[in-house]
Amino acid sequence: MSSIDSYWRYENRPAVLVDYGDDSVGGFYLQEGSVDWEKVTEWDVVQWFKDGGKISQSDFENLFGKIGIDLPKLPNN
Repeated sequence: MSSIDSYWRYENRPAVLVDYGDDSVGGFYLQEGSVDWEKVTEWDVVQWFKDGGKISQSDFENLFGKIGIDLPKLPNN
């Protein structure tokens, strides 16, 4: 079961890092107009860190809405 590790804003779009619970993590990004989260590469996640786009859950939800309510649910993995 995955859980959200951190919330991000990249290029003014929502993004999250998830912890898969088996010592691995992954990232998802929601393109403008998309109805599904896009799995991203490690290179993409490095760009998020370089951009300094990490935000709190409350800031994320104020900007983009809640995942599974206002935004699509995250994929299982």
